[in-house]
Amino acid sequence: MEPLSGGQRVDRTRLPRRLLLSIPALALPSLARATEPIVIGGSGPVLAAARLLVSDPAAQAAQPAEVLDSLGTRGGLQALRDGTIHIALFARPPTAEESAAGMLALPLADSPLVAATRAGAAPPAAVTVEMLCALMDGSQAQWPDGRPAVVIRRQAQEIDNAELSGVSPGLSAAVRAMLARPGPRTARTAQNNGDAIEREEGTLGFITLGQAMTEGRRIAPVPVQGLPGGEPWLVMKRFFVAHMADAAPAVVALARRMAWAQGGQRLASMGFQPPPAASSPAGS
Repeated sequence: MEPLSGGQRVDRTRLPRRLLLSIPALALPSLARATEPIVIGGSGPVLAAARLLVSDPAAQAAQPAEVLDSLGTRGGLQALRDGTIHIALFARPPTAEESAAGMLALPLADSPLVAATRAGAAPPAAVTVEMLCALMDGSQAQWPDGRPAVVIRRQAQEIDNAELSGVSPGLSAAVRAMLARPGPRTARTAQNNGDAIEREEGTLGFITLGQAMTEGRRIAPVPVQGLPGGEPWLVMKRFFVAHMADAAPAVVALARRMAWAQGGQRLASMGFQPPPAASSPAGS
């Protein structure tokens, strides 16, 4: 006799052979759907935040959730379209084409992209935007206190480079020079980037405050003076969480609980802040 979910048991010897043969085909796929994890992947700076959110009992779906190592924004969105993950995390608004293809996105959180160095005994001194550009393009090789500057850059196609370039013409030129010149160390993923920034004295890299805090990095922001708008950070990055329109109810529920309007508010003390209109779907 086989157990049923309500504690009853079914006697296979009393069932017609045709119905008996159909039981595995009906029951096993349902069991697999109920027990396989909801797979989440995408942008590296919010992976630790995502793991925190899905570990919260209030954000649990009927199924367990698994957050993959970094796929990047592009890789996460492609995996979502291909059906190899259920929820994507990404660092730009969804395109009209993605929305038309059935992708539904919600704002996850905002986090400032900051210039950063390895944390030391004292907070790093502020630098001017002109000095930051000089360190990036190599025309200045030392910090104001005389330490050699070890520049950490991301790969050319990374969204951070485009966003930094949009801050000012001077930073745009500095990004181009930083990517073209020999010397800077290149980090392939967001986690490689965090590792490199905290590895040795004198580093200069760029990381979101949310990633640094949720990953517990030994990293200190470097205040930058003279930026447009007067803020000490470079760019306010916005992250999204998305699922496909035909996703299972448990996937939809988990994505919504991760969004700022529900569970995402847990990140408020960890370098994240609410995105505008956090309760409204984007691309829906």
